[in-house]
Amino acid sequence: MAALSFFYFHVEKHGFFEFDVFVTYALFLGAVALDIISFSFLIFSEWTFGALRNDDNESRLGNFKNRIASILQRFIIVKSPRWHSHRGGGESEMLNTPFLLRRWSGSVAGLSWITYWVKAPPSRVQRVKSYWHLPIIDFIHRSGVHKIFEDITIATNKLIQFLRIYKIIALLDFNLEKLVALFGLGDVLFDIRIKTSISHEPLTKELWQFIFDEMKRKAQYADDPEVGIKRICSARGDCTLQEFDNNGDLTAFMRNMSATYRDFSIIESVIIWHVATELLYYTAEKVSNEKTYNARELSKILSDYMLYLLQLKPNLLNSTASFSKFRLRDTCVEAKKFFEEKSLKSNPVKFACEKIMLEFNAWEVLLSVLNDAIKLANELQKLEKDMKCELVSKVWVELLSYGASHCRPKAHAQQVTSGGELITFVWLLLLHFDLVEPKS
Repeated sequence: MAALSFFYFHVEKHGFFEFDVFVTYALFLGAVALDIISFSFLIFSEWTFGALRNDDNESRLGNFKNRIASILQRFIIVKSPRWHSHRGGGESEMLNTPFLLRRWSGSVAGLSWITYWVKAPPSRVQRVKSYWHLPIIDFIHRSGVHKIFEDITIATNKLIQFLRIYKIIALLDFNLEKLVALFGLGDVLFDIRIKTSISHEPLTKELWQFIFDEMKRKAQYADDPEVGIKRICSARGDCTLQEFDNNGDLTAFMRNMSATYRDFSIIESVIIWHVATELLYYTAEKVSNEKTYNARELSKILSDYMLYLLQLKPNLLNSTASFSKFRLRDTCVEAKKFFEEKSLKSNPVKFACEKIMLEFNAWEVLLSVLNDAIKLANELQKLEKDMKCELVSKVWVELLSYGASHCRPKAHAQQVTSGGELITFVWLLLLHFDLVEPKS
């Protein structure tokens, strides 16, 4: 403000071009606007409310602070989370806080291994339509415009088949891979493909409630700080398997499988469980039970989210970026080799998953993450449908809790400035329930 006032009242502007003076004013006014916005965010923030709130109502200063705090509270309520109901395969509530009033991004990113590998476009698990989307869809169907698009799609597919364009694309893709390998651009292309394969799911109240209930349930078993908390913090699906596996087959299978690795870390756990979840999700039949449906959808969302963290934000899982990328790429190479040996097509997604599940026995590879994931998926298939979905969803909450508790607090704090992450809220929830193992 001082610089703007000095320029307006004391600087002689007749010697300058009119355009330069206009740009200078625009820059000054822009800076003033940013300062006003920053000051408003500071004044109407929870931090200011917490600092002014005073339990001492007897003193004049304490009474004055509480009055200001009560005024600020009315403005802070506007920023409280808002939800709206959505009916997809089941009814759910989505976070719908206005963009300018959000405390964080309000979405859960995801990366699907199978869609990345078959080069399919990323898609949402929750099919959400906004309020303005529904009348537009209704108008398109009433006016018959959708039939025009259907005819165009059919004609385009026939033209592609007639001109054999798909063979040309396959040849170009093969030559592109050779060029990438020749110039050593494999890592660059891998990173680009990973980032273009990311999907974003809106946070549902059901997902957050499910995570909260699981944390609360686990807190009841952590009465002994020496044994309970340490066991919960070190579990990567083990506690859930022991809870559901009555005959001990799954627990023994996971123990034997992990023993074949030199260091069975969070990287192997996430990739194996993710691939198994993908195979189960895309080969499963439709379910009518709402609880089973929700567990299946939540498993998919958390599975994609954990792979996204592993590949793009490995510091939040306290893992190494280079090794996690190597494991994922190695899994894709194994899948490609499998389909080439069987002379199968990898697209569409459902077909690829079904073929992998049915014909993996004829393809033996030692110390293969993909092979272990397929074996795990087949072991899970033996369970009852409802139990299987519930088990997988709770395993993912356990893996998410493990990653959150083993991440450095500084890494969580850094995410706040870039929109926030669900795993940071899980970490705060673990702290609230006193489920974080003390750092030595």
